[in-house]
Amino acid sequence: MINLDASVSRAQFGRIVGVTGGRVSQLIGQGVLAPDGTLADWLRSYCQHLRTQASGRATAGNLDLSQERANLALEQRRIAELRRGEMEGSLIDASAVADKWARLATETRDSLLTLPDRLAPLLEMRPLHFVRQLLDTEIRAALHSLADG
Repeated sequence: MINLDASVSRAQFGRIVGVTGGRVSQLIGQGVLAPDGTLADWLRSYCQHLRTQASGRATAGNLDLSQERANLALEQRRIAELRRGEMEGSLIDASAVADKWARLATETRDSLLTLPDRLAPLLEMRPLHFVRQLLDTEIRAALHSLADG
């Protein structure tokens, strides 16, 4: 008959519960089993440890498994919200926006840089009010092009 109030070796306890003596040493190091516990103490502590793990309250290192599950669920919800927003058209791809703005900026720059060559022949020997009006019209056209995208 087994004496539950007696101390057992790590190897003996490991054989009883189906783990190695090394694993029993790890459990002692983790504080799951008291180093000077009896067989009954170790069995109770080990069973409690298994129940805690099975219920999801156990921690792995510094990770709380229940909290990690909650974090995962939150991230999955955020991903679903982003996908829904994209499908509904309320979200757009940031790289597409950046590409569009780069193209518009380049077109506007090019349009403004061509003004002198395009307008110089038209402005030669013209009255000041005509020059101002033509420059204003051309610059506004370039800016409207930028605004219209």
